Amino acid sequence: MTRLEVTNLSVEVDGKRILNNVNLTVESGEVVAIMGPNGSGKTTLFLTIAGYPPKYNIVNGDIRLDGESIVKLYPEERVQRGILLALQSPTPPVPEVRLSTLITAMLNKKAGKHITDPPSPQAIAEMTRLTAELGLKPEHLSRGCPRWVQRRRVQES
Repeated sequence: MTRLEVTNLSVEVDGKRILNNVNLTVESGEVVAIMGPNGSGKTTLFLTIAGYPPKYNIVNGDIRLDGESIVKLYPEERVQRGILLALQSPTPPVPEVRLSTLITAMLNKKAGKHITDPPSPQAIAEMTRLTAELGLKPEHLSRGCPRWVQRRRVQES
């Protein structure tokens, strides 16, 4: 059972308080929609949970996954525990999360395994196939996701 708990979370961005004592509990399998007007803090909440450094400064509160605080974990460590933020556009960048980590987690989930299990030989072959299908090079698997996306955008402009 996975449980995400946000308790009394207050976050500042550039010295300005964006979130003030936010509380949220999400149980495994539960679907939650966070709604509100532009500028109400939805993105700040999600990026803070995902560990986006260093812009989002937690000034109070905690984020716990299965009872364990994750506020000091790097984004890649949070991904390995199942915390992943997938945006419509792959910005803002979270360079610590490698493409191979994301694809491995997806393939493991699809196969009914734990998302942090190492990739099987079949998963590695599937990763190679998927990256080639997307027009990416094998070395892109070891890079942070946004780095190659930003580079492609510049080349395409």
